[in-house]
Amino acid sequence: MNFSDLKFKHSQHGGWSSHTEINGHVLSVQCGERNYCDPREDLSSPEEYSTFEIAIWESTDNRKWCTPRFTSGDDAVKGWASREEIEGVIKAIERYVISPEQAKSKLIDLLINQITDLTTMSKIELGDDVIAEINRLKNIINLKPDSVTAKSVSEARKIMESFDDSPAMTVGYDKPAYNLTSEQMIKIAGALYLADCLIFDLEGERPVDVDMPGRWVKHEEDPNI
Repeated sequence: MNFSDLKFKHSQHGGWSSHTEINGHVLSVQCGERNYCDPREDLSSPEEYSTFEIAIWESTDNRKWCTPRFTSGDDAVKGWASREEIEGVIKAIERYVISPEQAKSKLIDLLINQITDLTTMSKIELGDDVIAEINRLKNIINLKPDSVTAKSVSEARKIMESFDDSPAMTVGYDKPAYNLTSEQMIKIAGALYLADCLIFDLEGERPVDVDMPGRWVKHEEDPNI
């Protein structure tokens, strides 16, 4: 697919818009007075624009924005994209292969939506235990490290990488011993603690004793802990 294959329609707010489904994603290309394009005017044809505003989301019910996956930048919308840039984005979307985890998430979303439709049409009510388990699993899937945890782990990674010539901390460490300052140890220990807290949120586990980190038990084994 090329830029010339995109089908534009008059936008309800003026200007022009195109929405094209490509490999499980929707590519939005817009131009007009309200868009980040050149010129920022409502013209008589998309051919009169030199750059466009684009956005990309997954073509599922959750419509998750994923523009940064295929463009430079972190914003949900990318402005002033040339025809050549948009063709590069189209090719990137066409080549995109989702990971097993993403496929699993998409499958779960699909099944949940199907269950919702079936229960609505047949007026069947799910049990409270089933609803609670669905919500618990969805919370685990959507759980992400907070900014403090992410920053702490990043600082610890930089410390670990500083001890080896390799750029990645997963490679190297051939020396028999390494020296760390107390400040470095505190940062690494803090990162491990926050990672443990994240594991607790994910798996519902906690240390047996605060003086013995690393020993873990399930809640159901001893609810009084």
